[in-house]
Amino acid sequence: MCPHAPDRDEPCACRKPGVLLYEQAIADHGLDGAASFFLGDMWRDIAPARAFGGRGILIPNEKTPRQERERAAREAEIAPSLTDATARIIAALGNRGTPR
Repeated sequence: MCPHAPDRDEPCACRKPGVLLYEQAIADHGLDGAASFFLGDMWRDIAPARAFGGRGILIPNEKTPRQERERAAREAEIAPSLTDATARIIAALGNRGTPR
């Protein structure tokens, strides 16, 4: 969790879409960022997928701005529900073999 207040004068590297906390988690847990999935209802949630070569899936809701939906359609993926996003992840993992 980012310890900085969201109303700071300047952005910090750990508040989304910054990637510092993702980098720490990847290092601490031996994760492969390129093999990871980044899900959320806002662009800032899935933007780190681009930094790590992972897969971003936007799951929009009524608060997701139209511009973010359009950007996700061009630069990531859009799933209509968490159930659909989960099915996509399971299908992708099935194509790669059993995760370890």
